[in-house]
Amino acid sequence: VVRGRADAGERSEYDVARIETETERVHVEMMNAEAEVDDAAGQLATLLGFPGWSPRATGNLDPDQHVPTDIDMLWATAQQRRPSLVAIRQQQGAARGGLFLAQRERMPVPAFSAGTQVTHEVTGTSMFFGFSMPLPLFDRNQGSIAKATAQIRADDLALEAELAEARADIERATTVLAKRREALSALEGRVVQRVPMLRRMSEDAYREGGADILELLDAMRS
Repeated sequence: VVRGRADAGERSEYDVARIETETERVHVEMMNAEAEVDDAAGQLATLLGFPGWSPRATGNLDPDQHVPTDIDMLWATAQQRRPSLVAIRQQQGAARGGLFLAQRERMPVPAFSAGTQVTHEVTGTSMFFGFSMPLPLFDRNQGSIAKATAQIRADDLALEAELAEARADIERATTVLAKRREALSALEGRVVQRVPMLRRMSEDAYREGGADILELLDAMRS
């Protein structure tokens, strides 16, 4: 439309320059978007340790309406599968194992010894036996037991904090998802459906001389 009107002498070359500039700007945005896609693919390949791999997303961008928004169901799943919670529970298991080991190590371990001694200058052979056992009068491995107990308590507190943070995160994400679905529905119903009509009206107005290039560009951007 712009080139046709300029060729017919009804518009100046300014309109052509503006629409060409706008077109090139969109091309540059496309190049930047393609670069961001390549960057995201490279970061994913780096995280997974696959050099030379360039993954590409498939499918459309339509929102998945099947994502559950029931907080209790999401919370039940998160408690079993959230990596941070799984890791802390494993640390708890290791800490309890350390406490069990420390408690066992406080028990005295008896030592038995036996042997034979042979003399050469004066021919003779003697045998000896020995038995020893430490008496834990003062050191009953209290330090290791206290350390293991403190570690269990620290892991319990860390789990409580992580559970509270995870629950709050799920509630926040659920609320945000519901509001974004509502905003998307409003945008599609009140704005997106009118865009083709506005574009057509702006092109007709420009073609008939009732609008200038800036109004046409605004409609195209919309």
